[in-house]
Amino acid sequence: MKSTFTSLALILGMAFLAPVNGQKGVTDGSQYGHGEDSINCLRNLSLYREFVKQNNYKDAYPYWKNCFTECPLSSKNLYIDGIKIIKDKIDDHDNPDLNQHLIDSLVLIYNQRIKYYPGDEGRVLGFMAIDLLRYRRDDIETIKETNAFMERSIRLLRTQSSAPVLATFITSTITLYQNDLAPAEKVIRDYALVMEVLDLILNKNPDDKDMQLVKTNVDQNFAASCAANCEALVGLFGPQYEANKLNAEFLTKVTDLLVSTGCTDSKLYRNSSESLHKLSPSASSAFKLARIFRDLHQTEKASAYYLEAIQLEAASSDRARYYVELGDITFREMNNLPLARDYARKAAQEDPSNGLAYLLMGNIIASVKDCGSDDFEQKALYWLAVDYFVRTRQADPSLSEIVNKYISDYSQFFPDVESIFFYGLKEGDEYTITCWINEKTRVRSR
Repeated sequence: MKSTFTSLALILGMAFLAPVNGQKGVTDGSQYGHGEDSINCLRNLSLYREFVKQNNYKDAYPYWKNCFTECPLSSKNLYIDGIKIIKDKIDDHDNPDLNQHLIDSLVLIYNQRIKYYPGDEGRVLGFMAIDLLRYRRDDIETIKETNAFMERSIRLLRTQSSAPVLATFITSTITLYQNDLAPAEKVIRDYALVMEVLDLILNKNPDDKDMQLVKTNVDQNFAASCAANCEALVGLFGPQYEANKLNAEFLTKVTDLLVSTGCTDSKLYRNSSESLHKLSPSASSAFKLARIFRDLHQTEKASAYYLEAIQLEAASSDRARYYVELGDITFREMNNLPLARDYARKAAQEDPSNGLAYLLMGNIIASVKDCGSDDFEQKALYWLAVDYFVRTRQADPSLSEIVNKYISDYSQFFPDVESIFFYGLKEGDEYTITCWINEKTRVRSR
């Protein structure tokens, strides 16, 4: 940052022409100095504070100036009040050149506070950044400079960061990106930092309305920035994966970002999700992985994760849902009809109201081609299939439209009256489907 001491001296009239007596606090590092200088410091402190209490910043200024230059360790309020005094001067002037010098003076006050009270660095950097952007919001160099201040502030303060700093930080990063002064990877990295901090804050205090609003705005600004593309995400986090595959915080951050930007078909997402599941296995994470590998047609891995999800799941309705999806890929991808029927049955046992379980069983039965020694026995399968379609409608009326079509279509394949008579049967008789199905149904004609 450019030196602002000259400009402050110009505005505040701080001419250091008197010989140094060695007793001022600024030279010996004491709070007030010694001897006559300490008496002057305490007197000036008292005088400027009285004026500040009355909001009389103009008259407070010369006494405050003396303390600021001669006994900078006298009080932390010296810097808090100094900001008020200089801001009052800025508001009293409409001279752009003079105000620029006054703004430089604000920077000097903030930097001197950090120098003498280094424990305040995080908060002070945030204050300084917000003030600089307030007065120089259209200056891209100031945006670049304050972006660095706010990042350090957030990294130092973490959950003690203020809402304005968190919100302004990501906005300034996006501005730099849009002006070709920052890569997309920085936008992603800074977004991840801010969201991590916000999540920690909201985990402690879910009702913090200010932070909820900041999170919503940060999400919206990030999405609108167009920086969050799959190539940038994978390019930034891909090389870091191997070194962090046991780091749950890293893995969570990466998977959340990939989900929010629609990059769930990337290898990085699969690898990160699997690693995170190994560190903290749960029914939901196993189910998520099952669907990932189902969509990739990697049925063996998908089946293994479905079974793990079922084992880890406490809710019977969710177990039923997992069984239905497992039965569906076993039926459609693996063509293992007996096993698929078993999974569908288990789904119905877990949750009798799950209409999809009966729908799946109906489709499985209707697809059987190797059960029955002749055409009549093959057509008898459609009786059982329709039975399951009827049960689907009973369990879940919302499926009625598709089920009614299935019933209409498959009823056309029932045996005709002559065939039923030839086999010594009549309408309504009980009939057993043999082979691996081994279920009872009722005779009906086409």
